[in-house]
Amino acid sequence: MIENKVSNPYYILLVLVGYIVLRYIFIPAINSNKQISEKREGLGIILILVLCLFAIQDTDYFHYETALEEMSHGVILHFEDIYYAIGSMVSYNYFLFRLVIWGSAFALFCWSVNRLNVPLVMSLFFFVTMYLTKFSYARASLAMSIGLFGFTFLVKPIKLKWLSYLGGVSVILVSFLFHKSAVFMIPVYILSLFKINKYTIGVACLLIPLGYYFISEYGISILMSTDDNGTIANSAQGYLMKDSSNKGIAVLILQYLERIPYYLILYIIIQNVINKRYLLLPYYQRSMFNVVLYVLVFSSLFLFNYSMNTDVMYYRFLYYSILPLSVTLPLLVQISGNRKLLKVAYTMGFLSVSYSILYSFYNAYLSA
Repeated sequence: MIENKVSNPYYILLVLVGYIVLRYIFIPAINSNKQISEKREGLGIILILVLCLFAIQDTDYFHYETALEEMSHGVILHFEDIYYAIGSMVSYNYFLFRLVIWGSAFALFCWSVNRLNVPLVMSLFFFVTMYLTKFSYARASLAMSIGLFGFTFLVKPIKLKWLSYLGGVSVILVSFLFHKSAVFMIPVYILSLFKINKYTIGVACLLIPLGYYFISEYGISILMSTDDNGTIANSAQGYLMKDSSNKGIAVLILQYLERIPYYLILYIIIQNVINKRYLLLPYYQRSMFNVVLYVLVFSSLFLFNYSMNTDVMYYRFLYYSILPLSVTLPLLVQISGNRKLLKVAYTMGFLSVSYSILYSFYNAYLSA
C-alpha cells in the first residue's frame, strides 16, 4: 500500500487555465458561420487528451494510481479483470495505463461522433465545456465510449446490415467487461432503437412511478443482497452504504449547478419532439435524443429517498448521458428554436465545471 497523496493546489489552477483555454479554442464552433483551423482543432484535441491523462489530481486520480500499485503486488481489488490485463500489458506504468484507458475512450468517442455525421468541433465544444472533468476521472468512461460506439452500428449500419447489427450488439456487451455499471445501458439502448415521439415521452414519464415502485420494493434489497463472487450487487452496496449526510453548502451548490443543465436540455429535447423539429434530423441522429431521454429518466429514479445513499448511484448512471449529450447538443443548436435556454444550459455547465475545479483547489490548498 502506498501512502495517501495530496493534490498540488497550483497544479489544479493550471488545470483550470487549460480548461478555459480549451473552451476558447472550440467556442467559435457553436457559430455555424465560423470554422476553426486544422491547427487549432489539433491543438484542442491534444490538450483534451492531456487533461484526460492527468485529470484533476485528487481522490480518484490517486485512487487509481494506488490501485495499480497494489495490482503489481498481486492484491485482488474490485476492478474488472480487463484492468488487470491492461496493467500487466503496460508493466503497471500509471501514465501508460491512463493513456490506454482514457486515450482509447476519447478516440472511440470521436469516432462515434464522426459516424453519426455530427460536426466534431461542435461536439468537442460541449464535451469540453460541460463534461470533460467528469469524463477524465472515472474508468467507466471507457465503458461509456465502447457502448456508444457499438450503438452507432445499430442505428447507422454498414452495407452488410446483419454484420453491423451483430457487431454493434457484441461491442455493447463488451462494454460490460470494462465497467459493471454498463449493464444499465442495455435497456436504454434497446428502448432507444424505437422512434421517439410524444407517446414515447409519455411512456418514459410512466416509467418514473413504476420504476420508483420497483426500486423501493425490490431494487434496493437486490442490490444489498450478499454475494461472495464480487458481482454487481457488491459494487452497489459500497455506493449505497456511503454516508452523504454531511454535505456542506459548497457541495450542495455544486450539485444543483451540475444537475440543472441536464434537465434544461431534457426540456429542450422534449420541446423539439413535440413541435416535430427533430424530424429535420435523420433517424440515426434522432436516436441520440432517445438515449439522453431514457438515461435521465432511469437515473432520476435514484433521486428519491430510499433510506439509503442513492445519490452516488444517481450520478453513476447520470454520467452515462455525457457522451450522448455531447452528440445531441450540436444537433439542438442546428434545429432548436430555443437558443437562449440552450445557452443558459451550457453556461451553467461551464460554471459547474469551473466551480468544481476551484472547489478541488480549495480542498487541496487546505490539505497542503
